[in-house]
Amino acid sequence: MYDSWPWYDRVVHFLVPLLTSQVIYLCLSRIEVLPDPREDTVARHDAGMFVVTFALGLAVGALWEIFEWASDELFGSDLSQGNIDTIGDLIADGSGALVGGALIVLWSRKGWGSVRRVPGSAREDVSS
Repeated sequence: MYDSWPWYDRVVHFLVPLLTSQVIYLCLSRIEVLPDPREDTVARHDAGMFVVTFALGLAVGALWEIFEWASDELFGSDLSQGNIDTIGDLIADGSGALVGGALIVLWSRKGWGSVRRVPGSAREDVSS
């Protein structure tokens, strides 16, 4: 698909950070490294969630670019098409991460969070 549709690479670089940054944030909140999105809804909490989620999305994109470069160097693949391609990919990654950050703030504002369920019960654990 990369060869058939020239814009496909940019779409992938937008969608992957958009989707993974929020999942990583929620996973880190589940293991209590980051606050749960529903714990506090003040503006500074939302700003912090946005910044962390944005940074996570950028990190995903940067790691992928490192993988592309390493694959080109080690295996002779042609994943990285040069600096213009890399910068375009990182801009798409950043754009997706921005939207991902905004969506996690919306998630928090709706009060959804990361619900922990009590095994064998239809109720959530209110102690956490």
